[in-house]
Amino acid sequence: MTFTNRIYGFIQGFGTPLLQDSVCLVAGTSLTAAAAVTSTPAITPALESGYMRVKIYGIGGSGLTLIRLACFAQDKLSSPVNVVCIYDFNPTTALPLVASSPTLGTNVTQFDASFPFQIDIAATIFSVQTTFATGTTASMDFEVAAVTGLA
Repeated sequence: MTFTNRIYGFIQGFGTPLLQDSVCLVAGTSLTAAAAVTSTPAITPALESGYMRVKIYGIGGSGLTLIRLACFAQDKLSSPVNVVCIYDFNPTTALPLVASSPTLGTNVTQFDASFPFQIDIAATIFSVQTTFATGTTASMDFEVAAVTGLA
């Protein structure tokens, strides 16, 4: 199931956070066992702080084994490019994602993480890199929401 509760629902502050779903929300990305990088289009204005949320769901077949999920921010497409790692989920033991009948403490039916970030570059592109050891298919959504520090 895609996002039900969006990240901007808990951001506090003046006004409304940057809300541009056409660039800040990447929904329904198909994942397979192969490593993949999924990115937003260029976001304007650039962001220096905010929140990011990543959700993997809709696990198919025999499931997937998540080895690593890393999130990056970069300032531009042309060289020289600055890239910052803003989140890195790299467990000692890979996390099994199953289609149904999860066992608490052993495997899950969804992976859902949200986290704040504050960086020293004016980021216009955000990316999620997924790496799986084994498995079939899943879907992924991710979103970025600015709070303060619009560049």
